[in-house]
Amino acid sequence: METEELTKLVDGIYKNILDKFNPGARQMITAGKAYLKALHGAAAASRLYVDAVGKLGRQAQQGTWGGCADIGTALMKVVEVYREIQDQQMNILKAFYVDLLVPLETNLEKDTKVVQSEQKRFLQQHKLRSESYSKAAATIKKQRKKK
Repeated sequence: METEELTKLVDGIYKNILDKFNPGARQMITAGKAYLKALHGAAAASRLYVDAVGKLGRQAQQGTWGGCADIGTALMKVVEVYREIQDQQMNILKAFYVDLLVPLETNLEKDTKVVQSEQKRFLQQHKLRSESYSKAAATIKKQRKKK
């Protein structure tokens, strides 16, 4: 394979990373943040619902008519389970944000700069080597003509 072909392939890889992969990763980060925001909204609505069920359960526990206290106790147990689930969900959301989105976003920005820098360095080195080769080839050609 010719040097120019290899250079074009390597440059194409750099461009592919910068033009396709990184924008795709940024889109994933943006979608992840929107997803996180939606889940926080759903969690807030869920808390309101659980609070309403808890209030109903407390009122039922204080009731004097038949079976009302049992229903209230059952509702309070349901509320307790819901709250445990909500706590787990919030821990998962925090982990999703802290352990996935933030590092991905941070590393993507750093990696973009590194890839751009490496691409520029690669092209500069190729240009220098190509120029050196061209000069050497021209010198050899001149030497052959002199003989």
